[in-house]
Amino acid sequence: MLKLGEGKVCVDATFGAGDHSRAVLAQMGGRGVLIGIDRDEQAIAAARVNFAAELQQRRLHLQRACFSQLPAIVEQFSLQGKIDCLYADLGFSSTQVLDPARGFSIYHDGELDMRMSQDTQQLTAADLVNQRSQEELTHILRTYGEEPRAARIARHLVQARANTPITRTHQLAALVAACTNHRGHRRHPATRVFQALRIAINDELGELRQLLAAETFALLRKGGCLAIISFHSLEDRLVKRSFLARTASPHAGLPRSLPLIASDPPARLIKPFPVQPRAQEIYTNSRARSAKLRGLEKLS
Repeated sequence: MLKLGEGKVCVDATFGAGDHSRAVLAQMGGRGVLIGIDRDEQAIAAARVNFAAELQQRRLHLQRACFSQLPAIVEQFSLQGKIDCLYADLGFSSTQVLDPARGFSIYHDGELDMRMSQDTQQLTAADLVNQRSQEELTHILRTYGEEPRAARIARHLVQARANTPITRTHQLAALVAACTNHRGHRRHPATRVFQALRIAINDELGELRQLLAAETFALLRKGGCLAIISFHSLEDRLVKRSFLARTASPHAGLPRSLPLIASDPPARLIKPFPVQPRAQEIYTNSRARSAKLRGLEKLS
């Protein structure tokens, strides 16, 4: 989908542990250049060690930043309108979820944190759970977790925190499980709650809108590709609608009687439907089960 080759210029907007970038660098040859960004200071620190050779060769450039800072970063390298491919793997990484100190996981007990950047962000998930009103918690769980039992869970959490502050991941997961009927469900009953808190803490949807904005699309050269892997419906809905809007004719919605010059849409979908993992991949990597990959090619 990325049409990789010798000498390409790419941007990895969610560098993480660098697995995608390692594969991309291998296909771009010695003249290829990759800019990797991540908002997690721990990910960038690890990448400077694990990709020391690529950094020394100046094939890789690392920047700690959010999606909203991407246009400014590309401008530093004087590459506006020259990017061949830009890709993002949304959500949190396996490294983050397996670290109890980060507080992302239902299954690993730790402080209820969930910040993508622990040294620049002040508000934690524990702050939300213990300080927001019942109405605000209901809104967060319903809006960012699409949780149908949001009001019941919010009421239960407010009642529980009156006796003991909610500060641990296992504590929160147990409280949610206690007030919901989850027999026979494949997922833990607190899955949507954890998702909602993580999205709210890190403004993930706001950052994704920045990634999908016109300023980011303008960074691509003609024929360049934007590819995004999403993991839940809120993300995928934003990506899908943004991509479809860019494939529409510039004259869409205007009266047919107007004397307009025919023109092509600014982009095309690389595949009409999202690419999803097959059964074998899900069997070997269960975290991929909800992944959806969409790609967009810039035409003008």
